[in-house]
Amino acid sequence: MSKQFHWFPGHMSKTIRELSALTKRVDVFFIVLDARAPISSYISQFDEIVKHRQKVILINKADLVDKNQLAKFVKHYKENFEYVFTISIKDKKKVKKDMLDILGKIKFTKMIPKIGILGIPNVGKSTLLNILTEGTPAKVEDRAGVTKHISWYNFNKKYWILDSPGILEPSFEDVQTGVKLAAIGSIKLEVLPLEELVIELIKFLQEKGIDFKTEMTPEEFVHHMINTSRFPEKETLIKFIRGYQTGKYGKLILDE
Repeated sequence: MSKQFHWFPGHMSKTIRELSALTKRVDVFFIVLDARAPISSYISQFDEIVKHRQKVILINKADLVDKNQLAKFVKHYKENFEYVFTISIKDKKKVKKDMLDILGKIKFTKMIPKIGILGIPNVGKSTLLNILTEGTPAKVEDRAGVTKHISWYNFNKKYWILDSPGILEPSFEDVQTGVKLAAIGSIKLEVLPLEELVIELIKFLQEKGIDFKTEMTPEEFVHHMINTSRFPEKETLIKFIRGYQTGKYGKLILDE
C-alpha cells in the first residue's frame, strides 16, 4: 500500500518492555499464531521477549483453513521448534484436553510452573485463557486491542499463566505482511486506508484461485463495489474484509 498508516499504539511499547522484564519468571512461552497467516503472525518481538526460554507453538483457528495446506506450515515449524500444535478454540472441551496433554509432555523443573502466552492482537489468546482458567474470565472481543494489561491467572491449580496484550512490529519491512495481519483482524481497521487494503486483499485472493467473475482490475472492482453498494463506503469495504475473515471466500491461508 502506498499510504502510510500507524498501527502501533503506545501501550504496545510498554507491554514489550514489561514482558521482557518478566521473562526470567516464565518457564515456558506459548506463542499463539493465526492459521490464516501462520508465518506473518509470528513476529520478531516474540524472540526478543522469549530469548532462551522454551517455546510452544499453537496455531489457532485451524478450522478456518484447509488442513492439507496447514500441514505444510506445521512441518515448517516442527523443523525449528520441539512443540507445535494446531487448535481451534471453538471446541472448548477439546482445547482444554489438548492443552493438558501438551503441558504433560513438557518437562518442568518447578512445582507450579509459570506459562506466558504471546501473540499478535485478536489471535485468540484471551479466549484460550478463558477456556483454561474457567470462572476467571479475560475480556474477549472479536477485534484487535481489547486486552490492555499483563495479568497472572491460575490454571488447574498446577500452573500460573501470564496473559498479555497482543503485540505487533513497530513497522513491517514487507507491507504485504501488514495487509495480511489487517485482513485477519490483528490491526484495527480504523487506522488503515481501507480502499487500498481491500484492493491488496483481492489480489491475494485471486492469487489463491478465487474467481470474482469479472474482467475488471482489483482497483476497478473495488470502485464498482463502492459505487453500487447501498451502504456507505467505509461499511462496504469493512463488509468485504469481514467476508474473508468469516470464510466467505474459502478456507484460505494468505501466507506462502
